[in-house]
Amino acid sequence: MRFCWVPVKLQPDSGIRLPVQVNYKTRAGWPHQISTELKRAISHYVNNADGFRIGITNWPERRAQQYEATGWVYDEMIVLYETRSHRNAVRLEKELIRHNWHRDTLEVDRDGGGGRRGEGWYFLYIVRRRT
Repeated sequence: MRFCWVPVKLQPDSGIRLPVQVNYKTRAGWPHQISTELKRAISHYVNNADGFRIGITNWPERRAQQYEATGWVYDEMIVLYETRSHRNAVRLEKELIRHNWHRDTLEVDRDGGGGRRGEGWYFLYIVRRRT
């Protein structure tokens, strides 16, 4: 398990946000073999979340910083899946968003697949805001 986190000691009501913690709990495999396991993992992680998103990126730390820079407030990014196949990453992203569409705390406006295609490894993640 890898971590990318900068601890900061804050005074109560300081108005300063902590950076998004990035946790790697990755799995690999064919989408049809791993989708059930990912659905269970996401249900576990978002069960008590105030809000969450599902997405893909080729650079999780940069994506976490982009959420902070654009005003989205999340406490944690959990990287759940890694693959060299852009097609498999997009396929799983769409399937997992559709599977969680009924949740009021899901903060997406489409079923995935947006953004530019990067190179190298692709990572499927969730970001969540804890209660």
